[in-house]
This record gives sequence, C-alpha cells and structure tokens, in this order.
Amino acid sequence: MSHFGEHMMFQSSEKYNYLYPFTNNFYSIKGNDLKGKTSDSYQLYYIDMPFNFNYEKAMDVLSEAFRHPLYSPELIKNEI
Repeated sequence: MSHFGEHMMFQSSEKYNYLYPFTNNFYSIKGNDLKGKTSDSYQLYYIDMPFNFNYEKAMDVLSEAFRHPLYSPELIKNEI
C-alpha cells in the first residue's frame, strides 16, 4: 500500500488536478526529475530542477501533492 501511495502522490491534488496544464507539463520539463522510493521503514521523495525553473510554483505543486492529494477512481484505475 505504501508503494501505491508513493505512485499516487503526484498524480493530482485538489489545487493542481490532472486537468491543470502546469501539473501535466511539470514532469516533462528538460532537466526536471521527480522521484520517490519506498522501503520497509520510510518513503523518500526528491526533485531535481534546472537553475532557471520556477521554484515557487514547483514547491507549491509539491506541497499540495502532500497536503491534498486526490485519489479519484479514474487515477486509481490507471495506476493499478
């Protein structure tokens, strides 16, 4: 379940749902890398961003993913 949660975490949030263009393009920006890792006792998330990336916007998207993730039936089905 933890690994599933890791994968679902950045699918969508209340503020940045999967229809919002920034979220759709966030992961495809050249030099941008968002990763997660699940072990027996922890989950680790990290992001690498280019120097000229909009950090304020990126941190807002990431914090919303943790604060208000969406687990819609459609996204759950896609992930499974």
